[in-house]
Amino acid sequence: MMLMSGLLLTYSAIVSSFMVGILWNSDTCDKLLFQELDMFIDCFFMVEIILTFFIGITHHGEYCDDIRVIAPVYLKSTFVFDLVTSLPVSFFEIDSLFVCRGANPEMEAESDNNAFRFVRVIKPLKIARILRTLKLMKMLKIFSVVGDYFRIPPFLARSMKIIVFILLLVHAASCMFWLIKEVSNTPENMQRFLTTQGFPGDTAENTANPYQKYVIAFYFVNTVFCTIGFGDIAGMNTAERLYCVFLFYLGVLVFGSLLAEVQDTVNKMNGESRARENRINTMVDFLRQEEVPMALEKRLGNWA
Repeated sequence: MMLMSGLLLTYSAIVSSFMVGILWNSDTCDKLLFQELDMFIDCFFMVEIILTFFIGITHHGEYCDDIRVIAPVYLKSTFVFDLVTSLPVSFFEIDSLFVCRGANPEMEAESDNNAFRFVRVIKPLKIARILRTLKLMKMLKIFSVVGDYFRIPPFLARSMKIIVFILLLVHAASCMFWLIKEVSNTPENMQRFLTTQGFPGDTAENTANPYQKYVIAFYFVNTVFCTIGFGDIAGMNTAERLYCVFLFYLGVLVFGSLLAEVQDTVNKMNGESRARENRINTMVDFLRQEEVPMALEKRLGNWA
């Protein structure tokens, strides 16, 4: 259950963030590539909420599987967040496809407006998918399971967990940056910005596709998180500037955590290397003190 939840959260953190942030202005009436998988994921997380009421917890230092105890604890902790991030948006998207296909020139004006008003409501609901990224710590429990199974050194498993966490965080921040840029700018301003990035849009070849838009956002967020800041991309309006300020503070935490983790990993690796070298030196000192033959000393050294 935990492994399946972690894998689906990984999908949501990667694919759903991209589809919401980068493809925000795509036609709502177009069927998404992974529509069926999204429906399965929404169903899974809704079922997971129900099953959480029946999964035992540690309460006041003791294991408890009584639903009368589990329910109040869950309702007061993460129930609301889990409910909001598990909204079955994919089912609304499927419904919107039927609305789009049912709308035609022969429909009455009022009916047509109501139909497409419903379609427009779908877009804000998609933002709930990005919120699933906040469940990253739950998803990263996979590394503990994998580390225990493959007997990976704890410091190495922890380093991998930190690196994956930072990459997913940068990915989500990149998608959110592009979403804010799309929402807070007119099509004309967006085209001016893309022109400065080498996509004037005068031909099909010079028009930025979703992948190229993502690379621009990913590049910018990485320059912020790594405290480089070339200045070739900056906030163009109030919404973007406020989000950039948020990224500045978030980037300091991320960059500091990465440096601390790298330093800790290097220290542990060097410490183990030094400890092994000290053991070998102690052994060599003992062998030479006891005047052990050189051939045996070399064999013992190679074995150590």
